[in-house]
Amino acid sequence: MNSQKIQEIEIRNIKGVKQIKIVPNPTIVKPAGKNGAGKSTVLDCIRWAFGGKKAIKDAKPIRHGEDKAEIVDGEIQDTKEQE
Repeated sequence: MNSQKIQEIEIRNIKGVKQIKIVPNPTIVKPAGKNGAGKSTVLDCIRWAFGGKKAIKDAKPIRHGEDKAEIVDGEIQDTKEQE
């Protein structure tokens, strides 16, 4: 079975997140942090990066006071899982 693995993602001016760059651990990523830290925003951005504009349900994903936002999926690697 083929799947995709995020090697790196950078988020700028989405919801409450000004800028964050995430380089996941090879085995597992556990989103953790205080309330309002941006955990759900990061997960939304990953979904949007894979699903495109049609995946954005939020009418205003751009951070308040900013003109534009970016999701830079620096590296997404296709992998083949062993069956």
